[in-house]
Amino acid sequence: MKDSIRAKTRSVLLTAALARNILFSARLSDRFRRTTLVPPTAVARITNPSICLVNSQWLVAARAPKFSVNRDGSYRLDDGVDRIDSDSIVLRLNSSLATECHSVLSLPTAVEGQRVSFEDPRLSVFGDRTVVLWSALRAESALDTPPQVHSSYLPNWDGASNVMAIAGMDETSISAIRQINSPFGRPREKNWMPIVGSAYPEFIYQAFPGVHVKAREDKLIVEEVASVSELRGWSGSSQLVPWRGGWLAVLHLAGRRAKAIPFLRRPVYLHRFVAYDENLRVSALSRSFRFDQLGIEFCAGLAVLGERIVLSYGRNDETAHLLEMDQPALEKMLRPVSSRLKPRTVKKRQHA
Repeated sequence: MKDSIRAKTRSVLLTAALARNILFSARLSDRFRRTTLVPPTAVARITNPSICLVNSQWLVAARAPKFSVNRDGSYRLDDGVDRIDSDSIVLRLNSSLATECHSVLSLPTAVEGQRVSFEDPRLSVFGDRTVVLWSALRAESALDTPPQVHSSYLPNWDGASNVMAIAGMDETSISAIRQINSPFGRPREKNWMPIVGSAYPEFIYQAFPGVHVKAREDKLIVEEVASVSELRGWSGSSQLVPWRGGWLAVLHLAGRRAKAIPFLRRPVYLHRFVAYDENLRVSALSRSFRFDQLGIEFCAGLAVLGERIVLSYGRNDETAHLLEMDQPALEKMLRPVSSRLKPRTVKKRQHA
């Protein structure tokens, strides 16, 4: 009985906190220039774009889903494919952020007898290599037979799991894909944030408690790094990019509890900037913001060039957009972490 009351109280408090965040969130598209990324010819739509600066060149990786999701959780297949998956599209942009050309990355459809789909690519640079990071869905090969084209399909996900997958990339092809299993044995992995410019693949795995993962050839090195309680419930979104001697990132809060808020009744995703110092300790935060709407938005990319700061995001899993702001505007949004926020103790461990 007591556990039930505690759980209900916690749910009410979390919903109230989310409502407060939503009410005081700013809409960035009212203040800064927004650009819509137009899908290439023969591609129905792209979403959740990840922008990255590679040798002063703007590149974007985006997901081109071959399905849409209905409100009841069923999938609507666009072209009768025998599985649910997405293409990964890479766009080259000019200095005005207009698309110059594109390529479609060639990805495998099965690994070790399991169906694999690669979702939400994030671009990064490790050392001198351009790299793509995906959340890869692995499903048993004996999925239910899909329906005819354009009919709804509720798949059986028994035995499915998500791992991270990483590969080097040039603008038209990728190297061998390496799968990275969960360092904690979890069946669902996504939203790892690549640390752009690190010599080897490194990621912020979790915002609070802060977890830093280094991927080496034969092992993962996992350490807990100082974080702040204001990031409780927030998840990875963009990459970490070099900024002011440390790092800058965008995190997101998946506000599914907003369905219980009377004036919304739908999920709402919020974002915020987070600055890290050279030791990956949180040094500053912005307030929550949204890009265009109170609904589903997801920022998967961040790039900084001089005074230009460009964020890339998807909306409703249907469209792809860029938003550009300048350094003074960002600095006005950030506030230093106050002394009342207690950091977690740093711990290190290794996983084979």
